[in-house]
Amino acid sequence: MSENEKLALSAAEAAQLIGVSKPTVYLLCKREDFPSFYVGGRLLISRRGLEAWIDQQAKAVCNNG
Repeated sequence: MSENEKLALSAAEAAQLIGVSKPTVYLLCKREDFPSFYVGGRLLISRRGLEAWIDQQAKAVCNNG
């Protein structure tokens, strides 16, 4: 990760990064395994956590398919 990349993303930024809608990100945030958290009432998603979560999802699909 470069120095200029954010450590945490907004729902809109995360949605754009992974190619889904913002409402989909809000639904994902309800999952216990999704790397989201609140700071001062603002929902944020950990960039590193999101990358790891995506890798886990891909492995699960590959192992089950």
